[in-house]
Amino acid sequence: MGRGDSAASAAEQQSSSTTAPLLEKTSVEAEASEAGGGYYYVEGCPGCAVDRHKAANPGIPYANFIYVWIVTLCTALPISSLFPFLYFMIRDLGVAKRTEDIGFYAGFVGASFMFGRCLTSTAWGIAADRIGRKPVVVFGISSVVVFNTLFGLSVNYWMAIATRFLLGALNGLLGPIKAYAIEVCRPEHEALALSLVSTAWGIGLIIGPALGGYLAQPAENFPTVFSTDSIFGRFPYFLPCLCTSIFAAVVLLSCIWMPETLHKHKVHENRSQNIEALEAHLIDSKEKVEESGSSDTKKSLFRNWPLMSSIIVYCIFSFHDMAYTEVFSLWAESDKKYGGLSLSSEDVGQVLAISGASLLVYQLFLYPSINKVLGPIKSSRIAAILCIPILFAYPYMTYLSDPGLSIILNIASVIKNNLAVTIITGTFILQNNAVPQDQRGAANGLSMTGMSFFKALAPAGAGIVFSWAQKRQHAFFFPGDQMVFFLLNVIELHVVGADGGGDGGDPLLHLVGVTATGGRRRGVGKSSKARAAGEAEGSNSLARQRRQIDKSLLIKSTVSFKTGGRERKLELALGMVDYGTWTGRKMESKPYYGEKTDLSSLFELGEPSMSVYEQEGMDGIDVVQDNEGRKILVLAVYVDGIIITDDDEKEIIRLQKNLSKEFEVKDLGKLRYFLGIEIARNPKGIVLSQRKYILNLLSETGMLGCRPVSTPIDLNHKLCAESGNPVNKERYQRLVGRLIYLCYTRPNISYAMSVVSRYMHDPRSGHLDAVYRIIRYLKNSPGKGLLFKSHGHLNVEGYCDAD
Repeated sequence: MGRGDSAASAAEQQSSSTTAPLLEKTSVEAEASEAGGGYYYVEGCPGCAVDRHKAANPGIPYANFIYVWIVTLCTALPISSLFPFLYFMIRDLGVAKRTEDIGFYAGFVGASFMFGRCLTSTAWGIAADRIGRKPVVVFGISSVVVFNTLFGLSVNYWMAIATRFLLGALNGLLGPIKAYAIEVCRPEHEALALSLVSTAWGIGLIIGPALGGYLAQPAENFPTVFSTDSIFGRFPYFLPCLCTSIFAAVVLLSCIWMPETLHKHKVHENRSQNIEALEAHLIDSKEKVEESGSSDTKKSLFRNWPLMSSIIVYCIFSFHDMAYTEVFSLWAESDKKYGGLSLSSEDVGQVLAISGASLLVYQLFLYPSINKVLGPIKSSRIAAILCIPILFAYPYMTYLSDPGLSIILNIASVIKNNLAVTIITGTFILQNNAVPQDQRGAANGLSMTGMSFFKALAPAGAGIVFSWAQKRQHAFFFPGDQMVFFLLNVIELHVVGADGGGDGGDPLLHLVGVTATGGRRRGVGKSSKARAAGEAEGSNSLARQRRQIDKSLLIKSTVSFKTGGRERKLELALGMVDYGTWTGRKMESKPYYGEKTDLSSLFELGEPSMSVYEQEGMDGIDVVQDNEGRKILVLAVYVDGIIITDDDEKEIIRLQKNLSKEFEVKDLGKLRYFLGIEIARNPKGIVLSQRKYILNLLSETGMLGCRPVSTPIDLNHKLCAESGNPVNKERYQRLVGRLIYLCYTRPNISYAMSVVSRYMHDPRSGHLDAVYRIIRYLKNSPGKGLLFKSHGHLNVEGYCDAD
């Protein structure tokens, strides 16, 4: 398979790894019931019922997405609905002695909700993994109905804090609903599912304050409808809370028909899988546990760097977003003499309502395309950068007057909130793609715990800073509210500079060995046309645009060559990098799109008995060997990842030091996973397998519950060009291409693959059935691979049956 094929297969494999396989489906056949076509699901298991529905209906599950939407909206509405009237509520409760102190007390009311959720989010996530998503969702919605209503009836400051705290502590909805969103749809619809979560969440955080602004103090704003003697006159902030609670009650009733997605049956592994696990354990039980996931969920989550890095970014931005939400309302409603805009709660509600409407359009029609082009990490960083000048301009709006003020404020609010939801959606995608299904509830609960803690600090901190800023209107350094927005920008800068978690879409996330991350070097290169013309100087300007992913940086390299007085530039894209062939210090280069790079100096080839050469047909792999054949060093490069192996560990260390001098590199330790191939080792030998690759393939094709077979091909059934009806050509070619990549560690399917590959130009249903048989064979033993014994020979023996 050529370079393009291998790279394509690697990309296919990595893209499919964004959805973790549901291992519960590998139960014994005695517990399964036939669903047609060789697929088996456990009767009575709600998770299997959902999976069976997904397999039979490849389209978008609109009904389930509606549940995702309304449940997320239900949990988001009460979070920030109080901010437009909180300033007036604290004033009416009489707890603040001075006007400047209102922001101080308001901050603690806003923080109480997040503090309560911080204490219980992880517990709710674990509960969702054990008892199911639906019970946690139902209980959380019930808490909204009860405690949000009581908050609107608060008669003193401490009752307001207590009801908000209990509302947060008992509302564990967001974590389970994010896991639920990607479990009710097929992998190709996961981005849409999570964008629905962030859309509903963002709209709830915008529409909630809009409701609070419009409906607060109804006896004053709508005296013809609400009298001062009515309950809405005696409790002026009850109406917005009541409306939210009524909506929550309707959602609660609709959840009766909401399907559960968690698998309830026990996991039973067949005998062959137990043998595989035993063999893998004998090779290296410790590393096998690390690769397949530890039984200790808490430990494995904290050691999952892609998850933890995305949670860090999520927490930092959540702090910023919550602080901004409170500051915006306080700033807009405060008097102009304090640097505010002197707007009413109704005016603020109108601005937030317009922003909420724009979120719906943006998330449904624009964000999926943006995410497809830029990816979640890059789009989030660009959004964070664009937020900075917008926040910088906010304090200067106080010098504007209507209608210019309304227009500018609405435009700025729309852009800021759409950029914020871009960042939030990106982190949602990263978090859920970093863990398997049985850990998603706990992972999202952990994320909610961290986020809630930061959001608990944000309102209190924002209120204190806002109150302090109101008292320094004539300061020299960022007077008044300019200081508030300056500090918000400082937090935003941390989002830009923080590590992005692994998005599951790049093959380098699991790369181990030495990863080149940037730098500058000078070397010696030769053009293929001017090999005898002398030396040509080259410079490698790396990391012009750095992308921090999983403690590694993606490199977009531009290599410059000066040949015959003319400079040429080559931009390296995904693929194998050829370093050419050296004998001693002389280079016999091989074209890489017409040009070369030279890293011969890294090997320190001072001895004439040493030579460097490229193995024929192995692009991107260079071998250093002494002329007596006693020592061999192999350097394999894929994009910005490097694998090094040697007979002598000292040579590896020396090469790493030389690489460190020329590039910024990170040593990721012993190789465990590279381009879909898992490596396990102990003193007895090394095993190469593609277990995760196979399980992802089974998951994507919906064949985790299929009946396994013992042979990859039916030799009694002869295929021909007209075997059945025509099938989708692109789907067939893609599936066969992914199976071809398995031949690296599963050579026992090579013959079967050679047969099905003959019909790539015109596949038929019979050919597709043969491909499915290969997949069913792989299901029988996904953990098998190649064992290289420490003291065994490396001779390959072939057999031929010629009758």
